[in-house]
Amino acid sequence: MVALAAIPALAQLVQLTGGSSTDIQVRGTDNVVDFVSATVSPLPSGDTLVATGPDADATATFAYSHTGFVISDLEFSLGAASQVSTFGQLAGQLYFTPTVNVYWELAGAFDWDGDWANGMSLFAQIKDTGTAAEITKHYYASSGVISSESYTVGLGGGDVSNDIGPTSGVLLAGHQYEYMFGLALDTNPYSPETGIATGNLSLTFTIPEPSVFALVGLGLLALLKARGKK
Repeated sequence: MVALAAIPALAQLVQLTGGSSTDIQVRGTDNVVDFVSATVSPLPSGDTLVATGPDADATATFAYSHTGFVISDLEFSLGAASQVSTFGQLAGQLYFTPTVNVYWELAGAFDWDGDWANGMSLFAQIKDTGTAAEITKHYYASSGVISSESYTVGLGGGDVSNDIGPTSGVLLAGHQYEYMFGLALDTNPYSPETGIATGNLSLTFTIPEPSVFALVGLGLLALLKARGKK
């Protein structure tokens, strides 16, 4: 049987640990990268990141708390000039430890509204750093001349990669997890006009219902019985 842990004060379901970061960058038509990194610890933490360059702008808002990591209002405005393309990327690497067993849920979308783009991708992965077990991985990517592409977490959408993992599950108290994510897009150097990419991404945590713990407990019992028969 899996015992229910006490709910921590003020719903501090997860804590960030060392090495966590979030950044945004663009490369303008001058081939210079504007890179902006944020301080994301201690929790709660939030800010709006802005990076700019010729024919390129990027902005995103993050709000990290003890109950979730939320990216909203992501926008890349990317064009091209003199056969020079532009590039935008939002990336994060968060290390966190649940204070109790938590139910996690991943959601998000990434959309490109433009006539020309060379490459587009959405990546999100959760790993247990102690056991190296992969909890989930989503990687959607497209290449070539991309027009009006859309990705949705859990549904995919990429034509080069469409790796769809679980969108929910249970994380264990006391384990350290690594959450990595990235949303990126680069334009075609011959793009006739500026295109807009928008997106959002969230990893949220709640206390599981007792029935979820019961299912986990039954699974563990079945595994122990199977091993005992060997």
